[in-house]
Amino acid sequence: MSRLGWILAWAAAVLPIAGFWTYGLFDLDEGIYAASLREMQRNHEWIIPTFGGKPFLEKPILMYWGALAASEVGVPGVAALRLFPAVCFVGLLAVIAAFVRRFYDDKTAAAAMLAAAFCPLVSGVGRLFMPDAPLLLFFTLSLFAFWISLSGSLWWRTVAGCSLGLAMLAKGPFVVVAFAVIAACIWFGCADVRYGMKRGWIAFVIAFVAVVSIWYLPIAIREGPQFFREFVLKQNLARFAGGDEAHPGPFFYYIPVLILALWPWVPSLFCSIRNQKTDLEKMLWAWSGVIFVLFSAAGSKLPHYVAPAIVPLGVLAAAAASKRQAGSGAWQGWVLAALGVSAAASAWLLRAWPVGGWIAFGVWLAGAGGAILAFEPRIRRLTPAIAAGVFWIPLLAAGMPLYWQSTHGDIYRVAMFLKAEHPKAVLEYRMDGMGEPLATSHPSLRWYCDFQPTDIEWPEQIQVLLERGSFVLSRRNRLTPSVLRELRSNGYDLVLVGEDFGEYQLFRCASVP
Repeated sequence: MSRLGWILAWAAAVLPIAGFWTYGLFDLDEGIYAASLREMQRNHEWIIPTFGGKPFLEKPILMYWGALAASEVGVPGVAALRLFPAVCFVGLLAVIAAFVRRFYDDKTAAAAMLAAAFCPLVSGVGRLFMPDAPLLLFFTLSLFAFWISLSGSLWWRTVAGCSLGLAMLAKGPFVVVAFAVIAACIWFGCADVRYGMKRGWIAFVIAFVAVVSIWYLPIAIREGPQFFREFVLKQNLARFAGGDEAHPGPFFYYIPVLILALWPWVPSLFCSIRNQKTDLEKMLWAWSGVIFVLFSAAGSKLPHYVAPAIVPLGVLAAAAASKRQAGSGAWQGWVLAALGVSAAASAWLLRAWPVGGWIAFGVWLAGAGGAILAFEPRIRRLTPAIAAGVFWIPLLAAGMPLYWQSTHGDIYRVAMFLKAEHPKAVLEYRMDGMGEPLATSHPSLRWYCDFQPTDIEWPEQIQVLLERGSFVLSRRNRLTPSVLRELRSNGYDLVLVGEDFGEYQLFRCASVP
């Protein structure tokens, strides 16, 4: 594959995360992590994430360290939060390309890299301040390095230990369980590499312990048994057992998730299942199968939890596609289907565009489809990747900012107003869901404005906490006229701020008794 070919492949691969810094935070996950980071910065804390002044041990420290480092070198705003996940996304693609080139060839490596890049479960988390992109990078590197080490290179076993330690710093101890089960599958299923598994474990364990001790040891010393109860028992074991009641799902939850995420590659995966498998392919199937079974058995489910299975499935699909005979034209139907679904979905998501924008986008789709069909026999290995890119890139690069605008634009305008006002205090009156679908509180306010709002549920609390020059934020019509009249009768005058904040209302305290 020529240098120009690799340049084009890399240019396409990074398109799904283009503009990751151009829109604000999504609540709850990004917002609450960002608010916790803000408290760490305020307290000059590098070990214990906090939220509301209390330890916040939902996730390990690695994503916080990445954001803190970016802020320290002067990266501004949202870019500082998402830069580390974006870098991890690019690093993951580089790891995939290097590994597949080592065992296959350049075109298969490019196809495997693009299969991961154009998967929304992978590139989606690369655009967000979440721990999943670092997890994907270091868990993938740990297994790739472990496989290479089986040929006799103990240095790669050390790399595998360090990478697994970083994966544990990114997401938690479940990565050790997954790695151990995958290694056991390799032992029983790949007899030719069994001898290589007998050596190198001391270097692996030393490297792993050295890395995880950077954070797990000092926080365990500082927090004591509370760290074990909150982080290990509640946030990991209890969630796996179904303690997170907000994210339930049946056992087969991830079957449609994986089909949709990898749909252009599904026929190639079926070919891989039918073909005689090498030891490497057995390892990749074991890897994806273990992740699928573990998270299918878990009581708490979200689509991106199964993202670690995408990398091995992408490699398998790319390898199977490289063995197909050219000229059959079987992918043309898939490409046409991709273009049709892409056009329909994009027209819906991009409804805020003017008519001219729709026309330009339609012309681009038609041109891309024509190019794919014209050159399909020459780019057979990359055709599924191109089809996936045509479908997912617009939805990720353009759809996510528009989706954020429709769901979080109102609260962002509130935050920018409050940030300019420098209020004495902000009371959030019944800002949670209160039974309404998709309604949630917005911890991102704490990061935008660098203050600690006070959550209140009852009108009486307003009178206790209100002071002149402070603000009360609520969802529209929750602070009812009767409550406002009662407050005024007691000398508390709340004046509605005239700006339009959509579903929110902001009141300024004009007087107190």
